[in-house]
Amino acid sequence: MGKYSFVLSDTLYKQYYLFKEHQDYDKDILLHLLKFRCGEFLTNTRQLDDIGIGDRVSKSLYDSLKHARLTKQTLEELARKTDYKLILCDDRTDYPYVNIMSDQISSHITGCFYRNAHRDKAIRHIRALCQDAKKICLYTKKKPEAAMRPRLSASEQLGYFAKKYV
Repeated sequence: MGKYSFVLSDTLYKQYYLFKEHQDYDKDILLHLLKFRCGEFLTNTRQLDDIGIGDRVSKSLYDSLKHARLTKQTLEELARKTDYKLILCDDRTDYPYVNIMSDQISSHITGCFYRNAHRDKAIRHIRALCQDAKKICLYTKKKPEAAMRPRLSASEQLGYFAKKYV
């Protein structure tokens, strides 16, 4: 695992900052957000400036973000640099966003998709997680037909598996 687990929306990052600084924050948001805390949250100078705390965070944090060239990326671009490739928020559910208050993807980074439920978010998330993988190991109690087709590449097998089982 890398250093960064998730990106936070502007609203959540501001609340997380207020919490860390022992200021007045939304307790309900923080209770839900801290369930996802399993590493550092990735940010950039643009986000800090946009939410009005760029001049209040430590100079070393701000300078280290500039040095790492984490300055102008969108939240989606930042999310691609994290382990889970997700943006935590409290107002959206489309990929790569996960609504910490209510979403199919939980704080255990699992999803529950019932029969005939729309699975596009899960498929896009799996693809993002596997994008840079050199080797992919999948486990299922049922033996996927694709595993018996050695001519398929790993990405083709993953696509087949995702369509059939995810």
